Amino acid sequence: MNSSISFQEAGNGGSILMHALNHQISLIIFILLWYILLHFSSTWVVNYVFRYAGVEIDDDEKDTGTAIGKLENILILTLMLIQAYTALGVIFAAKSIVRADDIDTGDTTYYLTGTIANFTYSIVMGVLLHILLLYLTKTDIASLIPT
Repeated sequence: MNSSISFQEAGNGGSILMHALNHQISLIIFILLWYILLHFSSTWVVNYVFRYAGVEIDDDEKDTGTAIGKLENILILTLMLIQAYTALGVIFAAKSIVRADDIDTGDTTYYLTGTIANFTYSIVMGVLLHILLLYLTKTDIASLIPT
């Protein structure tokens, strides 16, 4: 901590408390912006993977997959934030059980490509957020206060 901040300075207007609160609010806003970034960028990433893999899909299937993918993004990022990594496997397995009909018909390209691309991208974004939060929260709040 910065020892040049006296008790009297902290008592006048609560500058240390206000900076600490602003720091926490900043982290919350940062996390919310990360959710928004993941929400909008995942569609682009998954569509790029589809084009790269040569997967052709109809609009109805794409709309349903996009909606499910967006919910997956939120769930995966939340599980990454609370470090519930085993729950990711449960989600992946549950999704496979639900999509068993597609697997039986042999139409697995869209399902597998979309799921793997979306899961991988969401996990990478979760790991990056986790690393950034570790860095940001280790920053001494007192060092952020101008002297």
